[in-house]
Amino acid sequence: MNILLKQHSDSVETIQKQVKTFYERKTKIKVYHGTSNSTRSTKFEKDKYIDISKLNQVISVNSVENFILVEPNVSMDKLVQETLKYGLIPPVVPEFPGITIGGAVQGGQKRVVLLSMEWFTIVV
Repeated sequence: MNILLKQHSDSVETIQKQVKTFYERKTKIKVYHGTSNSTRSTKFEKDKYIDISKLNQVISVNSVENFILVEPNVSMDKLVQETLKYGLIPPVVPEFPGITIGGAVQGGQKRVVLLSMEWFTIVV
């Protein structure tokens, strides 16, 4: 197992424990991504949020089978930078480079949803 995959597994395990704690306390779960394009100010209170801000790594690129394993906070511009190193590029890239993979998959616009259906395979 490569070191980034190990770090990812450790981060996910920590998040799972946090989710369990929120569930046991019957507390509403809020997710802290680390950045936002919102103009509203938010105050990060560690005990009220699940922090996924560190899930921002490109874990591996498989140029033989043409897939990339990334965490949800990887931005589209970082994704393109990484894929170009292998002579690859996603067939569609949203106009706004700061959109994260997680944001693109979750989507809100029709074309982003189409993007997620056409070339993202999601394994949870």
